[in-house]
Amino acid sequence: HFDILSTSHVIIVTVNSSDTYMCVEKMKQELDPNRQFATACALISLQRGVRNNEAVTDAFTGRKDLATIEGIVGFGVVPDPKTKALVPTEADPTFVLERLSKEKEKVATGPCNLLENMGLFVNYRTNLTTYAWGMLIWESASGFNALTGGSMLETLKDARCRAILASMFREGVAALDTASHG
Repeated sequence: HFDILSTSHVIIVTVNSSDTYMCVEKMKQELDPNRQFATACALISLQRGVRNNEAVTDAFTGRKDLATIEGIVGFGVVPDPKTKALVPTEADPTFVLERLSKEKEKVATGPCNLLENMGLFVNYRTNLTTYAWGMLIWESASGFNALTGGSMLETLKDARCRAILASMFREGVAALDTASHG
């Protein structure tokens, strides 16, 4: 129900990567600058992948009524092998948000304070790319753990699993190192 966006003060975008561009198009329709109940709105993009945050930011560049804030989620959820319930991959959820510029600060300070007061740890950084790439590497552990079918602790106790995971990390770092030179 995208029609609620026109009256929202905070919007957190967390859709699948394949749905990012469709979501941006629908948001552009609902967040028209001439909407009836135009309110200042912080649009926080917590997308997986480096380019998805840029898609959200680029769509609303230059808007005075919107503050688009790029972010990285420092946790994920995976199905528990026994109960099939979704459980967090980290005990303490963390967000990394871009440092607020003077233009964004007026609109985004309240929503950022809200996240912090909810008990979530929020870091503010100028450059988010290294954090996004780091999450891609770290999430290899969760994907690998899903294949083993046990808990993360059981997977990491197994020496063969640790060797495979270390190899996955090395390959991920090499690929990202090559990409960063391009």
